[in-house]
Amino acid sequence: MTATSERLRCYRRSLLALQGVLVVSACASNPAESVECRSAPITGGVSHAELLAADIRQEQAICRLEVFDEFEQVLGLCSGTLVGDNVVLTAAHCLSAGRLEVSFATPSGEELARFDPVRTTSHPTRDVALVELPAAVIELGVVPIAIDESGGVATNDSIQIAGFGVTETGGVGALRFAATSVVEMTDASFRVSAERRAAACFGDSGGPALVRDRDGSVVVAGVLSFGSRNCGDSDEYERVAAAAAWIGDNAPDLAAPGEVLADCDFVGSKGRCFGDGALYCEDETPRYEACETGSSCGFDRSEGGWRCVTDKTDPCRGIGDRGQCDGSVRTWCDAGKVFSSPCDACGAQCVLSAADGEAICNAPP
Repeated sequence: MTATSERLRCYRRSLLALQGVLVVSACASNPAESVECRSAPITGGVSHAELLAADIRQEQAICRLEVFDEFEQVLGLCSGTLVGDNVVLTAAHCLSAGRLEVSFATPSGEELARFDPVRTTSHPTRDVALVELPAAVIELGVVPIAIDESGGVATNDSIQIAGFGVTETGGVGALRFAATSVVEMTDASFRVSAERRAAACFGDSGGPALVRDRDGSVVVAGVLSFGSRNCGDSDEYERVAAAAAWIGDNAPDLAAPGEVLADCDFVGSKGRCFGDGALYCEDETPRYEACETGSSCGFDRSEGGWRCVTDKTDPCRGIGDRGQCDGSVRTWCDAGKVFSSPCDACGAQCVLSAADGEAICNAPP
């Protein structure tokens, strides 16, 4: 193995070698009085971006990058994101060896299209690169994901990671998603961790970290650069906002944040909270309401769902639709009523689910 291929292998990271077993908390008739933990194992990534309730057309923008050696054998696998009509954003180290092919897949995993790039461009100092394709992928019904130019990600934010790499069963090549949290920020990068419940692994290098921006649009906030060798610890992402000027100079036809897209089957009329805004659906059409000063996303009894409300009128007291952990106690709000359950009553800990970011009771396997 050459030094180049060893470097590529060390950086190939795949999503979702989930460590341990995630369990949900199921409570008796009075949730405030008792808690019953039951096993609900998630031993691999989820197939849908549940944390963001993303539109499937945008999920298809996440693509596979296969690297071939001189004998046309697969040397390595990376991931990337379509950020313009025919431009893919990935990690620079994914382009360090061999011939490249880029492919897109349908939600069922069938190959939608495969391309030989016409040009690749690597950032001079950052682990970020652009791959230009010979045709506009949007003609196939794929919706590009805009880059995060504002840099709105902060420590402790929940974030959606994605990639085509190896799962905990050894499988590779299927798109998987996980919810994780930002644990450290620098000007150039950020580190994420789900405390060994989810992580990137071999093959996810170049894959995106996704968030919803201040206007409710899904954007690429990070590009996976490297992670832990055991595929179960923290992962480091290049901060896209720090390279936004270079990306714009080398890919002038980038997608712009615009129409708010979402999976209304996940969001519904009840809605969800994202940062300082509320996302909900009306007649299967996503709506995003940015909360003004003095208000935040909370439960609106008159609407029967999550909307922008003042602190005084929020019966959920700022808990939000995902719930929260207060030590070992899980607290959540249902239809405007606050409940809590002591997870340690059944030997569990309160954590945020690696599937969708919801507060759950997580019992040891």
